[in-house]
Amino acid sequence: MNHPLVSVGMPVFNGEKWIRRALDSLLNQDYPNIELIISDNASTDSTSAICSEYVASEKNVRVVSQEHALGIVGNFKAVLHEAKGKYFMWAAVDDSWDCAFISRLVEKMESNERFAVAQSGALNLAESDLNIKINYVRFQGRNNPEKCSKLRLTNKIVSPMKYNLFMYGLFRKELLIEAFAFFPGVSSSDRWFLLQFPLAGYKFGYVDAPLYIRTIRDTPVYLRYQNDAYSEQVRYVEKKWFDFGALPAVKKMLNESTLTAECGNRIKNLVLFQVALGRIKLGLRLMIKYLILKSLSEKTSLRIIRKVRNISFD
Repeated sequence: MNHPLVSVGMPVFNGEKWIRRALDSLLNQDYPNIELIISDNASTDSTSAICSEYVASEKNVRVVSQEHALGIVGNFKAVLHEAKGKYFMWAAVDDSWDCAFISRLVEKMESNERFAVAQSGALNLAESDLNIKINYVRFQGRNNPEKCSKLRLTNKIVSPMKYNLFMYGLFRKELLIEAFAFFPGVSSSDRWFLLQFPLAGYKFGYVDAPLYIRTIRDTPVYLRYQNDAYSEQVRYVEKKWFDFGALPAVKKMLNESTLTAECGNRIKNLVLFQVALGRIKLGLRLMIKYLILKSLSEKTSLRIIRKVRNISFD
C-alpha cells in the first residue's frame, strides 16, 4: 500500500486534562506518514506549554496558537486549512485511537476513489472512569453505509443513529475543504454537513472494528464552551423536544454548496423532508425517555441517562 500524507488536525481549548493521552495515541499510530497540527484556541490553562513539549520532541507535530478565540467552528476550519496531506481527520482532544486507526482507514480510502470519508466502529468510555465501557457503536448489515444508496444514506445521516461519528473519520482533504465552505453552523451541524457527500455521489467507507475510542463527557458542550455561538445553539435546542430550526440552514447549504449543484430540487426537497422527519423521531424519543425517567427515582434516572445518552441504533 502507498502511504500518502495524512494530516491530523486537533482543535483545542483548555485541554490540559486530556491532551497528552490524545497526542500519545496519535503518535503511536502504525501509519508512517502523518503530520499532526494543533490549533490552540487561546487556551488559558497549560495546554500551550504541553504542546510546546511535543513540538520540541516530535518533528511531525506543529502548533498554531490563536491570539483570540475563534469559536468551535472557526477553530475546526483553522486547523483544516493548515493541512498539507491527501487525507485529513479531526481529532478531539478528549478521544484516543487504536494504533491501526489511520492505517486501516487509509487502506479503505485507497480502495475506492468514491469514498469521501471512512470511519471505524466507536468504543464509548465514561469520563469518570475510562475503564467503564458504555457501548460499542457499529454499522453492520443494512446499516453499513457502503451498502446504502444515496437517499438511504442521507436518511440514516439525519436519523438519531450515530452517523455523525463520520465527522471524525478520515476525509479526502480537498473534497472536505470544498464542503466545509458551506458548513451550516447550527445545532447538529455535523449531521447536516455530511449530507453534501452522498448528494454529490460520494460514499462512506466503514471498517467494522472498535478503532475509535471516544470519551463521553459528563458536562455538555455548552457548559464547556460558554459564550460560543455554536454551543449556544446547542444549549437552545437541548431545551426542546421538537426543533426544526435547522431546516433553513440545511436548505441554504444544499442550495449553495458546489458539491450539490447538480442535485435536482426534487432530491433536495426530499432530503429536507428526511431532516424534518428525523427531528420528529428524535423528539418522540426524548419525550418518551423523559416520561419514563420522571416516574423513576433521581438516582435511577441518572444511571439510565448515562447508559442511553449515546445509545447505538444498529
